[in-house]
Amino acid sequence: MANEPIIQWHIAGLHALRSASEQGQESAETLVDKATLTEVREIVTAFGQLAARHEAKIAGFLNEFGVQPNDFEDQIMKGVGKGRSEMIAAAPDDVTRDLSLIGGNQSGIDYYRGAFRGQGSLAKKLGHGEQGASFMAMAEAWDALGERYTAVGETVRAQGAASVGETV
Repeated sequence: MANEPIIQWHIAGLHALRSASEQGQESAETLVDKATLTEVREIVTAFGQLAARHEAKIAGFLNEFGVQPNDFEDQIMKGVGKGRSEMIAAAPDDVTRDLSLIGGNQSGIDYYRGAFRGQGSLAKKLGHGEQGASFMAMAEAWDALGERYTAVGETVRAQGAASVGETV
């Protein structure tokens, strides 16, 4: 049996990742209208939907430990959100605003991928194999969305670069 501090640390991680997922959902709902291109709106919406599903799933993991979600605010995702907001505010046009949305959310995706894999590994080692497998599947879902973000980002960058010759 694992020692109590590592179990408490795992539970704290669950609180943090639930909060991060909640923040991701809320930011997507707020930011989707800032996107110019349909493809960007679609991936921002997908980000929020995936974060919402994961927030609910993680709340269930907390319940497995007899713990209710608390008001902990994940500071890593808060920083991602702040950075994304600053990029959007500094964007001088539609293309750069869309790229700011894409880049900011890609940072969030990278956080989810790494954190979910780490949390999943720990869950497995603590004897919560199903929870661990769920976290690994959640990380893979972020991998897939990350690939969509990369593809849309490449399209937007190409459109932006193509327009340079038109305005120079």
